[in-house]
Amino acid sequence: MRRTLALFCVVSIFLSCTPSPPRTQLPDDIAACEAVFLPWWNTLKAEDRKAIRAVYFPDTGAVVFPNAFFDKYAGTSPPIMRNSELKSEAIDGKDWFWQFSELRRIETNTFEMDAGYYCGGLCARHCSYRVGRQTDGTWKIVGGGNSCVVS
Repeated sequence: MRRTLALFCVVSIFLSCTPSPPRTQLPDDIAACEAVFLPWWNTLKAEDRKAIRAVYFPDTGAVVFPNAFFDKYAGTSPPIMRNSELKSEAIDGKDWFWQFSELRRIETNTFEMDAGYYCGGLCARHCSYRVGRQTDGTWKIVGGGNSCVVS
């Protein structure tokens, strides 16, 4: 009886464990752009998240974010959306638009870019960045971020 109960417990524990979802593999250029976005995203306070209606990323133009990027952030607060999903006029301070330009690979594991956000009126920050792939495969800002235009 004890063996049966022990076996039942082990099987129950095994079946209740769900594997973690696989990490979304983004193209290198988009992963480098994401590395610039993440410090801002990860430091948003709860009250700031509530105040922002949505954060928008380009889905046309020089740097186009693929569906995998939007799938990765599905269900977040505030929502991450494509620029084309803006259904009405942007609201200053409520809608944040990220932009990436001059994206160039300078080495196998290094990108440079100009990037930043616009959130209406005099609410903007754009900087030049250098982003590098770390030994664990993640991308991090390794330079720049100091030469910025802020309003």
